[in-house]
Amino acid sequence: MKIKKEYLFPTVAYKVKDVLSKESFENIKQYIVDSYESNPMSNWQSESSLHEWDEFKDLTKSIIDMGKYIFDDLKFVYEDFEITEMWANVSKKGEGHRVHTHLNNIFTGVFYIESGANIRFLDPRPAANVLSPTMKEYNPENSNICGFPSTENTMLLFPAWLQHYVPQNRNTDRRISVSFNLMLKGMVGEKGTLQSAKF
Repeated sequence: MKIKKEYLFPTVAYKVKDVLSKESFENIKQYIVDSYESNPMSNWQSESSLHEWDEFKDLTKSIIDMGKYIFDDLKFVYEDFEITEMWANVSKKGEGHRVHTHLNNIFTGVFYIESGANIRFLDPRPAANVLSPTMKEYNPENSNICGFPSTENTMLLFPAWLQHYVPQNRNTDRRISVSFNLMLKGMVGEKGTLQSAKF
């Protein structure tokens, strides 16, 4: 008897390590820290146009390169895509982000500057928790919450509709990251199917 495990309707996330050179990474980090320290409010966020700033051009290029890789890997037919928004986050000890999605985009992502609380994802299948057996151990195949560590100079990209949150930062003085959204441009879907749109 031969057994083969198949995966139905997987939700794919992409993790990229060593995104920036040491110099570029340190420059971005210092820029965000300086901006934050000039106005250190709770759950601080910068304005959302960092992808248009020269200080973030290396990160912007890496995000564009990954967007192309992902859309080609998923076999999308598309005219073009763009970064719609990109912003920095600083969460001090005790701060986090509640469950949310990123509406009106197709992919979203986060780039980690300083580690802290780890991102968590909720199972998007509403019927998956009808029964919840006790597990000997939890893994990505049997859990309804999965997470990734917030490792410095690492980028994580995932579908914008996937619910996620960041629990309270309990381990470090602060957590610094850059978040961003990607959206397709042009005709999405086949014209004439009554299910297409132009963006």
